[in-house]
Amino acid sequence: MNLKSRPIILISNSSWYLLHYRKLLIKKIRDNQSYPIALCPHDKSSLKLSELLIHIPWNMKRAQNQNLFSGLVSFMRMLLIVRAIKPKLIHSHTLQANFLSAIVSSFFGTNCILSFAGFGRFAQSKFFVKKFFLLILKIIYIFSCYERKSKFGVKYNPKRCTFIFQNFQDLDFIKKRTYLCF
Repeated sequence: MNLKSRPIILISNSSWYLLHYRKLLIKKIRDNQSYPIALCPHDKSSLKLSELLIHIPWNMKRAQNQNLFSGLVSFMRMLLIVRAIKPKLIHSHTLQANFLSAIVSSFFGTNCILSFAGFGRFAQSKFFVKKFFLLILKIIYIFSCYERKSKFGVKYNPKRCTFIFQNFQDLDFIKKRTYLCF
């Protein structure tokens, strides 16, 4: 399968988010003769979303996202789905989806767009939660700059991923508190 005919995967932690905030993006992808596929949990907006594109339910448990085992299961599901689809691009939204997408796309060397809608309560948190949040952002950045080239070989490629920040406060937050160059 050549790269041009491969689909674009849109990933989020809810169908509602993609339907309400990324509907225009989905239509633009389709207008450009690309094949969008949504990878998100099944919720009340899934049927409407399925009218716009192919929807693959990703059985991620949002209520259990602090549970390490549940996170690993979500990761493995995404890994297997992305491996089967072999997309030309992954466009991810929401923090947990961005975290998992950065790691999975690194394994397959897939180009990736990570969109941050807002840090909200994490940026306003106190010491421990804020430090953990910054650690998550650093992990996202590190995995977004590397890609696997062989069984045990990795290559530095800082242009493989693009970051989108929906507001300037989040970008400022990153620049002031980390060494990362988003």
